[in-house]
Amino acid sequence: MEKSGSLPGLESHLSGYRNKIHKLDEDLDAAKSPREYFDVMRDTHPMQRATRGMLEVMQEARKRRPDESRLISLRDQAADLERAVELVAADAKAGMDFSVAETSSLQAMAANDANREARRLNRLVAFFFPLATLVSIFSMNPPEHMYFGSGFWLVLLTGIMLGGLVHARVAKGSDRN
Repeated sequence: MEKSGSLPGLESHLSGYRNKIHKLDEDLDAAKSPREYFDVMRDTHPMQRATRGMLEVMQEARKRRPDESRLISLRDQAADLERAVELVAADAKAGMDFSVAETSSLQAMAANDANREARRLNRLVAFFFPLATLVSIFSMNPPEHMYFGSGFWLVLLTGIMLGGLVHARVAKGSDRN
């Protein structure tokens, strides 16, 4: 019966790392949101440090026991684990970067749409504001009397003309942007 610190114990230790890295890779494949990519990255960084340290220890053990052929295989497995976890970390970072870029692009398109709608609203306000101002200044009469009053048609025509001028000016200014 071998001790837990023997070569089979070391093989078991490497197998635990292999399983954890495989799980991280599966989590990475399932990741869709920046939060999920971040969770993979958060778990990957300690694994990178651990596998790097483990590889250094395995290399040192190989130097000290050159006659132990199984150490060569274990050292190579440790090197493979270090490369695997680095690939998972790089893929997680790339996935996070893409996800952030995609979200930024969608936000930019939404902001552009909102800007276009704001311009339309400004044009409507520019057209109707002078008319509403003139109506409030001259305090129009009830509807049955206003059509026959001499000032109604003059106020209406003046308001429409001013609204058209302001609208044209606003439209010309927004076309330059």
